[in-house]
Amino acid sequence: MDYFSILDLEREPFSNSPDPAFFYQSAQHTACLQQLELAIRLRRGLNVVIGHVGTGKTTLCREIIRRLDSDDTISTCLMLDPGMRSDSAFLSAVVEQLTGQAPPQDWTADRKKEAIKQFLFEKGVAENHTTALIIDEGQKMAPSCLEILREFLNYETNTHKLLQIVIFAQKEFDQIIADTPNFADRINLRLDMHPLGFRETMALIHFRIQISGGGSAGRLFSWPAMAAVFMITHGYPRRIIHLCHRILLTLIIQNRSRAGWRLVRASAKRTAMIHPTRPWRWAVAAIAAVILTAMSNLETINRWPFGFFTKDSAIVHTAPDAWSVNTPPATPRTGTPGAKRSGPDILPAARPPVSYSTPANGAANAFAAESPAFAKASVSVEITPVTMPARLGRITIQPGETIGQLIQMIYGQFAPTYLDAIVQANPHITDPDTVNVGDIVHFPALPAAVRPLPVTVWWVEVTSVQRLDDAVQTLNRLRKNHVAARLVPYWNPENGLVFSIVLADCFYDRQVAENTITRSVLASEPEAAVRSLWRDDTVFFCDPFRPMSVITATPS
Repeated sequence: MDYFSILDLEREPFSNSPDPAFFYQSAQHTACLQQLELAIRLRRGLNVVIGHVGTGKTTLCREIIRRLDSDDTISTCLMLDPGMRSDSAFLSAVVEQLTGQAPPQDWTADRKKEAIKQFLFEKGVAENHTTALIIDEGQKMAPSCLEILREFLNYETNTHKLLQIVIFAQKEFDQIIADTPNFADRINLRLDMHPLGFRETMALIHFRIQISGGGSAGRLFSWPAMAAVFMITHGYPRRIIHLCHRILLTLIIQNRSRAGWRLVRASAKRTAMIHPTRPWRWAVAAIAAVILTAMSNLETINRWPFGFFTKDSAIVHTAPDAWSVNTPPATPRTGTPGAKRSGPDILPAARPPVSYSTPANGAANAFAAESPAFAKASVSVEITPVTMPARLGRITIQPGETIGQLIQMIYGQFAPTYLDAIVQANPHITDPDTVNVGDIVHFPALPAAVRPLPVTVWWVEVTSVQRLDDAVQTLNRLRKNHVAARLVPYWNPENGLVFSIVLADCFYDRQVAENTITRSVLASEPEAAVRSLWRDDTVFFCDPFRPMSVITATPS
């Protein structure tokens, strides 16, 4: 019997192998993947990812290969150990990775370089094919090998590099770069990986347990246990996974069902993660555990797991002026200078519903004065009035659902601004943290600021419905089948209010998006289709470009 089945798990949740199914899309990991994929598709040349041991570089390496593997126009080659004994051996390894055949032993270095050059020109020019060389453990490379890679970057056309290089390396690679300025000048994109924060540490544990069929992480880990895990591991994913694996084994050995603070400490000692002569660290952890327990009913903690998301640290790609955005632009926040406000950008919403008809309509003019998007849309008028609703719809709370989870699902992210708006729209709810099964919750229509990417992207739309409750039911069905999907609610004068269910990740190539439909479980979805931008007068109620965290999570 597998040990995880004793804990009512379907598979091992904390394996130390880079299984793509267990890839947790934290904000920084998602941003890193998006930027790397964009750089490769735009054929920008050299990209470097640097981070301490255990920050998830190898997992990112496998994930970027997995994402590109479905594109027939891109071929990826993975070099796991670039620490070759000589430049000739390094060149031989590159030739074998690119061509699939090891070069003859009597080939000189120049002959190997010429073979690589011919291969890249044949693939990149004659066949318009993108070749990407992914190198893990880049800190093992000798400076002379970096010079060889720099020479490969000279193979280019007038518009792009013929070889795309991505190097994943530890922090000592910084010194190697500093000692080779010619190589450093060629770096197109440099990304730094950091440990996870406290909330993302807990979200990672929850995500892995949930994917393993174990429901909520709270079933196996108490709040003090979570605090102890973070204190010990400092947010390094590899340490988190290793420690949690030991914790589950200890639960089985001691015939327990839930880990507490003391059990985590004992497991950490057995893994040599802590030193027994430093009790002050555990005093701090104990204080944190007490605080967490006391705050377990407060807004900052109790929305499991959706209260754990940190602020999006991804680099925001702003669109150029020529970019045709089918969404209302973001408006600057107003108010007292220096006042702080937490939460996402929410465009001004009309109260009551806006009559979207002619410029002479007073309500439409008043709303246009607040929102540039509606002011622009009012130029093209219709005789028949079209009204944007003040509410998206209503949801009847089901077992295991919380308002925090529904906010994350409907608006794409949780923030106090959304919670405040929902409380105002539902005066019958006295405490949003203690809603009961069967309670009806109305969700207001809050136009969102959208920040699109500077290139054309495509979405795979699984289906679209007209009612919010139908959309939530469909999304829950897909997520239970491990389909990473998201809800994109929007409104425009022609189609009215629509709830589009799309795959979580957008695509940079239409053919790849279409292949995703035919080669996956979506082939059984009759309404699945590929779409790009929406209408110019479309109002979004969540940002479809925003990275999603723990997108496959289902209510627990």
